[in-house]
Amino acid sequence: MALLETTRIDHIDRIRTAYIMWRDFPVATISEEYSSITHESDWVIRPIWENCERAMREFGHRVDIAGIDLSKHQDEYIRRYVPGFVEQRTVPRGRPDCRAWLDMLHMPGYDLFEMMCRSHASTGNDNYYVSRTPDIVIDVHDPKYPLDIPDFDTSRYGWLRQGDTEV
Repeated sequence: MALLETTRIDHIDRIRTAYIMWRDFPVATISEEYSSITHESDWVIRPIWENCERAMREFGHRVDIAGIDLSKHQDEYIRRYVPGFVEQRTVPRGRPDCRAWLDMLHMPGYDLFEMMCRSHASTGNDNYYVSRTPDIVIDVHDPKYPLDIPDFDTSRYGWLRQGDTEV
């Protein structure tokens, strides 16, 4: 299992990234990397250690991202499977109300990364959520927090070609 958790897929040519937020600041980035040659993807979680330390220093909160052993203090955690954080915060494909969720999120098909971004992947159990950018802050305890539903086709949105830089 160690190999699957430390190596990337081959021929990555597209990457999309969002932020795992705690309260009002990012504690990690989460990326889905994809190869159009092999049609494989992996997930990479990169803790923002200075903000993890800030959460402990200012709020006494130890950052805990499901499925990631932060005690290893790695720069990045690679998963060739859907990470626990994503799995716990998105609707499984086989769930009876999955189509209703996709309709509510204005999604034509099943895309875990986009579902995570549009719903903010929040739960009632903690103050973590997902944001496309670190400046979009929501109150996860407000039942009326806004969904993030772009008014354009997102099938190519967020994917950076290998070698591109964010503007």
